[in-house]
Amino acid sequence: MSSDQEQSAPATSGGEMFRRPPWLTCAFAAVTLASLAGQEFLTYLQPEAAGWLLWLGVACIAITVVWLIICAFIRKPRSAPVLLATLLVFFVPYLFERENAPWLTSQGFRLQASPLEQYLKGCRLVEFNEAGGTQAMGFCERREFGYSLNTQFDSVFYDSTGGIQKPERRTPEWTQAWHDLETADIGLIRTCGGALRLVDHFYRVCTAYGM
Repeated sequence: MSSDQEQSAPATSGGEMFRRPPWLTCAFAAVTLASLAGQEFLTYLQPEAAGWLLWLGVACIAITVVWLIICAFIRKPRSAPVLLATLLVFFVPYLFERENAPWLTSQGFRLQASPLEQYLKGCRLVEFNEAGGTQAMGFCERREFGYSLNTQFDSVFYDSTGGIQKPERRTPEWTQAWHDLETADIGLIRTCGGALRLVDHFYRVCTAYGM
């Protein structure tokens, strides 16, 4: 039997779908990663679209996991490497501690906030003297998420000292300025996650009210 005849022979195994050239798997992986990348890029440019893309990306990741489990029971599934690579691209960045926001998120923010000098004028800043110079910190924008009993905010925070990200840089003057922000908000502000640098002195940080 020739090789052409062998290729045209009908499949008898129920797992044949996974042994064909995985063009469908590659297309699915591309949609998955594109939706997640689009969500990162549109976080500040188009928050509503970013939210939909996030749900699509999460759904695709869930399907990828199930699909990969199925592949574990099939002999030589060609889809498995593509699916595994998709999961690695998604999960590996979360295994390492980061100081900067994802590159696509930063670029989207830069486009949305440009020119940064003009954007900064819209921030609610508290100025304070530190080490013989004038510093400033404050919120530029906040978007609510979470549920009613635990409302949290995805916030853009400006801090010329970097203390919002590195606690060791916080001086008594910085702490007093933070308390001034709390007074202005009529509540106790707490962070609910580490700050990630977007661009320059702008940071992405989760904040909430309460102890």
